[in-house]
Amino acid sequence: EFMSSEIPNILTEIKNSKILIPCSELSNDDLALNLKQKGAEVHSIKIYENRTPEIIDISVLDNHIDYITFTSPSTVDGWLKIIKKYNIKLSNDYTIVAIGNVTADAANKAGIKVDIIAIEHTIEGMIDAMIKYENSLKVTANN
Repeated sequence: EFMSSEIPNILTEIKNSKILIPCSELSNDDLALNLKQKGAEVHSIKIYENRTPEIIDISVLDNHIDYITFTSPSTVDGWLKIIKKYNIKLSNDYTIVAIGNVTADAANKAGIKVDIIAIEHTIEGMIDAMIKYENSLKVTANN
């Protein structure tokens, strides 16, 4: 599993272990609490902030876009801020890819229809999912 919620289920012998969780300022405490319940001494350190850049080069949107990828709920939030700030109107000619179910849920709640959810919740998993999707389109087009 590629979700932090699964870590306590995988780690069985952690009583009296000392665990450090470097995380984002937006991270919830669920993982730390679950590990503490199993007897571990847990320390979380917020080591980075999730921020949307003040200025971006939106000229890249002038080119045809095939895929828009989201790797976390915060990337969904950032995308929505950028669209609003720059009053961007996009066509529906692209495929939305989410790294996993949590990100897909955030996108769907924001009104963004997710077309592909990576089975393996990694960047490589997203790429594999896009390749499989492209190959399925080729098969459909050839039939």
